[in-house]
Parts: sequence; structure tokens; C-alpha cells
Amino acid sequence: MRALATLEPNVSLHRVVFFLHERGLLTPDHDRTTPTSPSLARLDTARTDAWHRQAIEAKLQQLPGAMADQMRTWAAVRRGEGRRPHPPADYTRIRRDLHVVLPVLTLWSQDGLDLREITTAHVTSALGDRQGHQARGVHHVLLSVFRALKQERTVFTNPLAGLSLTTPVRLPEPLPMTALDLARGTLTVHLRGQPHTVYLDTLTRRLLDEWLQERHDQWPASPNPRLLVTTHSAHHPALPPVSYCALRRAFDRTGITPRQMWSDRVLDEARQTADPVHLVHLFGIHPGTAVRYVHAAHPDKALPHTR
Repeated sequence: MRALATLEPNVSLHRVVFFLHERGLLTPDHDRTTPTSPSLARLDTARTDAWHRQAIEAKLQQLPGAMADQMRTWAAVRRGEGRRPHPPADYTRIRRDLHVVLPVLTLWSQDGLDLREITTAHVTSALGDRQGHQARGVHHVLLSVFRALKQERTVFTNPLAGLSLTTPVRLPEPLPMTALDLARGTLTVHLRGQPHTVYLDTLTRRLLDEWLQERHDQWPASPNPRLLVTTHSAHHPALPPVSYCALRRAFDRTGITPRQMWSDRVLDEARQTADPVHLVHLFGIHPGTAVRYVHAAHPDKALPHTR
């Protein structure tokens, strides 16, 4: 079992042990269960802690330098090594929390952000992409991260201050069919209460055209005015047009998230135009975010970093 954990850090040993125990296939290691001297126990603990630190560092290496350093600060605080000493958290708990929050950190880093630039809107978006225990888990770990970083004066504001999962989150409004203009290749959405025109690329335009034909063939008398519907909602206009799970299932098959696809779309547009103003108008993003995408697509155009 220990060799398995060494070969594959992400394996859930608790489930493996339970599986073997239920089937009578688990044999105790009497050499390890017999009492040992305090010195040997300390040595075993030191080795285990070193292995945990190595596993945590391997995860942090996936993040850019600034964000990785910020998460190292968080891990140190959790171990009771911050400005305000407290009982250390177990390495297993730290690794589990890091595993929960790593996908969110990765997406933020792909947008060129570090934790000093994260706002409440970023956190709300990350929580909105998840449901139930996943959202609660991400919320809990991010709260721990930003509390630790603010304590160490690595960040000056906590974007989760006053934010809880009971805080109402404004969900995107379903798109009516009238929002789509295939002749002009545009889609009208509302951002912050204002109409915003999205200009469709060739692929998206063709897929929407095919979807409308499919919708008409499947449900020609559908009373649902929404652009996207399912077999159930096509006949019931009061039902949600498409569920969260239905949309995510298509992305799960490809191994990427909607956020990653959106980021790739913005980056591709930045490669074509190198104009941050164009990105702001097209995607409705913040000017600073647009500039970061242009710099990522055209490193030769980036200005020297100043502090």
C-alpha cells in the first residue's frame, strides 16, 4: 500500500483499503504495527512529512511563479509557520485542500492573474461554475487561502469578505431565439444590464445554423422561445432551457472546461488583431485583461515590467 502511494500520489488509499478489507484481502503488516521506539517513530514521521511536502511542491510547480509562491505562503500558514503561530494542520488536509482549489487557480493563471488581482467577481464566477459540495469545497479553501495571505500581508483585500454560498448569485439569463441574427452573424446578450453584440466566428455560426435546423426537425411546434432546449424543455416553456449538467457533459467528453475554451477563443482573437480595444468590445472583458491577452499572444509587443 505504501509503495502504491509512492507511485501514484493521487490514488485514494482509504478507498483501496476499504475495498480490500471488505473482501478479506487485506493483511496487516505486523512489522509496522508492533511498538517502535520514539526515535524510530520520529524518523517515520519525518519521512512521511517529507513525502507530503514533495507531493505539494509537485502540484505547485504547475502554477506560475508568483501564484506558486503565494500558495507556498498559504501552506506555511496552515502548518503554523505564519506571523501568528497556531496548531499545524495535517499535511493530508493541506494536500486535499490544494487538490480542491487547483483547477480554479489554474484557470486564473491562464488569464494571466495572480492572487493579488483576484476580485469578488472572479470568485463568484468560479463558484457559479460548480454546484453543491464542489462549490462549498472551493469556497471553503479559497476562504482559507485569502485569510492566510492577508494575515501575511501578501494581499491587501480579501475578495471573499462578505461573500457566502447563501449570497444570491445572478445567473445568466437564457437566450431567446430572437437574440440570434444568422444573416449578420451576431448574437445579442446582456452584460451588466446593457445589450452587447457578439460577432460569431464561422464555426459557431455554422453550428448554430445546424442546431436551428435540428430543433425545427425535432420539435417543429415547440412553445419554448429559448435558443437552446432539450427533449424535456422543448415542450414545457416554464422549464429551464438547458441544465448545467447537460452543458458540462459535452465539455467533459473533450477533457476541457467552458472557461478554458473561452480563454483559448480570446487568445486566438488576440493573435489575429493585437488590439485590446477590439477584445474589450468583442468579449466585454476588462481592459487590463485584454492587454494581458495581447501580451500573451504577442510577447514582442509587451512593455517592460515595472513596479
